[in-house]
Amino acid sequence: MDQEQRRQFVRENRICWVNHILRDGSPASTPAYYAVNDVGQIELSTMGDRGKARAVERGDRVSVSVYDERWPPTYLLVFGKAQIDRDPAHAADMLITVVGLMAAGRRAWWRRNLRGHAAAANVPASRRGQIAELARKEHRVVITLTPEETFETPPRHVSKWRNLWDLVKSLWGMGRKMGGVDTLTHWTSTRMPW
Repeated sequence: MDQEQRRQFVRENRICWVNHILRDGSPASTPAYYAVNDVGQIELSTMGDRGKARAVERGDRVSVSVYDERWPPTYLLVFGKAQIDRDPAHAADMLITVVGLMAAGRRAWWRRNLRGHAAAANVPASRRGQIAELARKEHRVVITLTPEETFETPPRHVSKWRNLWDLVKSLWGMGRKMGGVDTLTHWTSTRMPW
């Protein structure tokens, strides 16, 4: 992926794993929905007392592994500096966005049309006050990650599966056979500027 493709990949998806270090030095990784704001930062909602929020407050650097929900599985690791925003209005807006992302489901055509903060359109106005109150009760904060570098390994498969159904058919012996082993290559990926 070139730089614009990496940025587009992050803008078009909605699920990531937040990677951080716990106070005792142990690594941790937790799933989260996210959105990209107008200046290209990755924003996610969490409770202020959760480990990922405390890690950011300690000044620890954070990375997120952004996953594509389509076949074949693909991910992009994004490194950067994170900060906590405790503004209740921003926390409520972000939780509304998260609920909208969750409501969009896995239907790619729908999700990609209402990605990021536009997903809040999935949340009826009649429910927004209730979600804002939930954000207040849960002491929600927004983690904002300013991307600096990425790490990417493209998916490489030894078969010609186009989608999950092709995989299922091949497992049942109905589809394509394994191919491409002779030309399969591996290389070491590297960090690239955002």
